[in-house]
Amino acid sequence: MMGIGLVKYEQGSISEAIKQLEKALIINNQSAEIQLALAVAFYHQGEKDKALKLAESALSINSQLANIDFLKKILRTNKIFADVQKLLAHPELKNYVNQ
Repeated sequence: MMGIGLVKYEQGSISEAIKQLEKALIINNQSAEIQLALAVAFYHQGEKDKALKLAESALSINSQLANIDFLKKILRTNKIFADVQKLLAHPELKNYVNQ
């Protein structure tokens, strides 16, 4: 379901991407990757509080997600990669990104 969510995100179907990513998170609620992808989708929709909370959780689980080189390896598409970078640039995530 995460894969479907990422495809929907790339297609610009953000609401559908969120639905798919939320389903994936129900199945694996400790997946930092799913949490970060969902955070990016919420951030893209302007739901910044929800996005930041999920991003903080994801980065707490896996601090490597703040590493750009690591992200390049795991993210399949340029759009979500660019949007992850925008999210990680948010001042509230500074402590997680600079670890």
